[in-house]
Amino acid sequence: MSKLTSKQLTQEQRDWLSNSPTLPSEFTVSSSRGNATYLILDRDQNGRVVGIGQRMGYKGFVLKVEEADTGAIYAAKICVPEDYETRTEFIETKLANKLRGNEGLFVIPERAGRVNRFEGMPGSQNSFVCFISEWIVGETLEQRCHSVDANIDPDFVCIVTIQILIAIQFLESRGLKHDDLHWGNVMIRVRDPDLALTEDDKKQLRISIIDMGSLKEFDLATQKSKDDNLSLIQIMTNLHNIIWQRRQIASSYPAFVSGYRKLIEEMAEEDHLRFFPTKESLPRAIIQLREDLKSIQLPELNRPFHPFEAISAEHLADDKTLLSLFENSLPWFSSVLEPKPIVLTGPRGCGKSMLFRYMAAKTHLATTPRTADKQESLNFFGVYISCATHLQNNLIWIARKPERARQLAESITTFFQLVVIREFLRSIAVAYQDESARANYGLTESGMDRLISYISQYFVVHIETPRLTSKLRILHFADDIDRLRIQLHLDLINERQINFKLSDTFLGDITTKLRAEIPRFAKIPIVFLLDDYSSNRVHPDIQA
Repeated sequence: MSKLTSKQLTQEQRDWLSNSPTLPSEFTVSSSRGNATYLILDRDQNGRVVGIGQRMGYKGFVLKVEEADTGAIYAAKICVPEDYETRTEFIETKLANKLRGNEGLFVIPERAGRVNRFEGMPGSQNSFVCFISEWIVGETLEQRCHSVDANIDPDFVCIVTIQILIAIQFLESRGLKHDDLHWGNVMIRVRDPDLALTEDDKKQLRISIIDMGSLKEFDLATQKSKDDNLSLIQIMTNLHNIIWQRRQIASSYPAFVSGYRKLIEEMAEEDHLRFFPTKESLPRAIIQLREDLKSIQLPELNRPFHPFEAISAEHLADDKTLLSLFENSLPWFSSVLEPKPIVLTGPRGCGKSMLFRYMAAKTHLATTPRTADKQESLNFFGVYISCATHLQNNLIWIARKPERARQLAESITTFFQLVVIREFLRSIAVAYQDESARANYGLTESGMDRLISYISQYFVVHIETPRLTSKLRILHFADDIDRLRIQLHLDLINERQINFKLSDTFLGDITTKLRAEIPRFAKIPIVFLLDDYSSNRVHPDIQA
């Protein structure tokens, strides 16, 4: 166990990197080819670099850099030297060079060498291994799938599956295996808009496989529990589950969902050659699934959206559409935006929900191109809660029986606070994922970790579940909170004993803790935007 730990970043190093460390303006990569100097990008005026924690693995981390001589932008992957005691970085680069000519399907190191340990970085190592490779504009497949607003449809699933399969077969043709293939190592490239002639060009999907640190010759024995093909099955299973969770899509394409699931089951068979006797059989089956999609009548979901067909603004799924429709020249607009408690009333359809959605941090931070500068100009951090969606639909049954709301008052209060804290944590996570907002609000991983630990103390049992390291912890914790909310709802419906409750001061305690851990929030009020908190949506007995 100690030997394994020595080949990874220590916890002290991980904490240092996560807490926006101060880094030098440049560093030098030394190798037998000579030295090369690179400028570290994304440093603030104090030399601090935020967001490294999002680009950190078990054995290293990635910096965005610029080559001093050429001005070219690269990714510098810096790894612990202990992982290269039995092999050198040049052996790894030599293996990766066998994949040249892959049309961007793999990210190949352009240079390898050693860099000195950064000043202030914990640890006893004098130097680290460094790989210089292409900087990819985009996001990982895992990040895309966990994004609430991302368009994950059957066509996307087919294209990604086909391209990963091509990558595996290309590796095998070169006598290699990736040996660490997971959806956190699959990048979804963002196409440069200047290279797109049409809207269809902009939507063309390309992936790149990153992290060549585990690349091996195909016949070499490995201690990994999954080979590349089993890793593909795992990725396909994840994609299937994402589609399945998005019930509107799954119900629109039932034949695809069942067909894709059948493919996964056949691939996982010990004697899978019964189903795929030739190398072409599997890609042909996936391509056929995609071709079958074209013969299916497009569901209502893909019909061009007409905003005024929506019942209200809370049903506008696309934040970009909402922002384009918003009119901010109303004479009373500035009064509503003052950071003080306010009750906004008006007839149905007058724009109350649209205003509340506009005031939410997530609305501006989740759009492309980003409009976070508008959010930051609001001088508060808005958290939107739809009472129609989260309270009316779940609690309406309580008011049907006299006195039941009074009997369940503590559980109703707890349910409400779980809804609010979930949306609050998700909003914080969205802000952290945006580099500008992260710097503006002073968000750090260590600060969010302490906030999570503080919230966890309010529950009698440990509620945080295991997560993949590439998923933001606070976003995963918000999902854990939501699982607790769902369990509470089921316990209420089935009249089971409730084993926990939250105090009436819970939300106030949490926001106070946030201001203490992240001082910027001491100057920026947190505003909870309760949309449709009226007797039409939430019964007066439940409100009471």
